[in-house]
Amino acid sequence: MTSPLLPDPPFDFTRGTAPLLVSMPHVGTQLPPCMKGRLSAACEPLGDTDWHLPRLYDFVASLGASTLVARFTRFCVDLNRPPDDAPLYATATTGLHPDILFDGTPAFLEGRGLTRDERGAFLAEAWIPYHAKLGAELERIRGEHGYALLFDAHSIASVIPRLFDGRLPDFNIGTADGHSAGPAIFSTADQFFKFMVYNDPTWDYRNFNFDSDLARTAEAEKGLLNATNPNLSGFMDRGGKLIQYHGWSDPQIAPSSSVEYYKNVLETSGGAAKVQKSYRLFMVPGMAHCRGGDGTSSFDMLSALQQWVENGKAPDRIDASRVRNGITDRTRPLCPYPQLAVYTGTGSTDQASNFSCKLP
Repeated sequence: MTSPLLPDPPFDFTRGTAPLLVSMPHVGTQLPPCMKGRLSAACEPLGDTDWHLPRLYDFVASLGASTLVARFTRFCVDLNRPPDDAPLYATATTGLHPDILFDGTPAFLEGRGLTRDERGAFLAEAWIPYHAKLGAELERIRGEHGYALLFDAHSIASVIPRLFDGRLPDFNIGTADGHSAGPAIFSTADQFFKFMVYNDPTWDYRNFNFDSDLARTAEAEKGLLNATNPNLSGFMDRGGKLIQYHGWSDPQIAPSSSVEYYKNVLETSGGAAKVQKSYRLFMVPGMAHCRGGDGTSSFDMLSALQQWVENGKAPDRIDASRVRNGITDRTRPLCPYPQLAVYTGTGSTDQASNFSCKLP
C-alpha cells in the first residue's frame, strides 16, 4: 500500500494555560499527493471546508485556550465522524470518507474515489493521531484544572437545501434543549441584545448581522460590561483597593478573560509588586457564574475588602466553603492569583486547614 503522505503531525497544536481546548477538525485544505487530479470540478475549490475559523477564533489565544487544527482536507477523512462511520444525524449527511459534497454533488471524478487501502491509511495517519492528541490534551487539562472544556468549532454555508430548509442565521445561540449548555446562557445573551443594544423586546437573534451589528453593540454597551481598560494607576495612586473573583467553571463569561485582564494590569500599571498592594484576583475552582457549581462558592469577599481598606490587611487567602443541603461538606482556601491551593499532604482534603497558598 502506498502511503498518502499526510503531514506529520497531521494537525497544528498550541498548548494553552486555560481549561479550554478548541478543536477545528474541518479547516484543513492540504491535499495528499495521491488525491491530486482525482477531485471533481465541483470539489476542487474544497467548498465544504469550514472557512474563516482561524480568523474568527484568533481571540482564544488571549484567553489561554489550547487549539487543535487539522491541516488536511476533510475529503481524506472526516475527523468529526466516529471511526466506524456510524451516522451522526437522522437527516442527510456525509460519511467518514466523504465521496459527495454537502449538496449531494460527487466529490471525486468517476471511478477515482478513495480505495479501501487509502481509507485505512487516512484513518491510521490522520483520524487516530488527531483524536489521540485531543484525548491527551483533555486529560492534561483535567489533571491541571480538575475539569476540561472542549469547544468544537465549525462554520457552514448559510444555504444548503439538502441539509436544511431556508437560510441559517449569521448568529446562532443554542443549548440543545439544555443538554449542551444551560438555558440561562441563551437567556442572558438574548436579553442583552433585546434591552441593551436594540431596546426592542421583539428582537430576534436570527436577524443579527455581523457586518453591522458588532459596531452597534459596542456603541450601545459603551464599555459598561466590556470594561477592559487595564490602566488602574489613578485608582491605585489614590489608595484604592480592589478584589476581583471569578469561577473557573463560569459557563457564561470566559474565566480566562479575568486572568488576561489581571496580566494586562500588571503590564500597564507597574508590575506585580505595585499592583498587589491595591488589586488582587481570586479564581475559584469549580464555581459557576458568580456562585454555584461543584466548587467552594460560599465566601465573604466584602469583609476581606473592608479589612484591607480600613486596617491595611491585604487578603493573602480567603477561606471558602461548599454548602449542600444546608451542610458544609468542604472548605478550601482561595488564593490570590497566580497562587494555588496546595494540599499539605496530611489530613482531610475537605478541610481548608490542610492547604496552603503557593505559586505553581
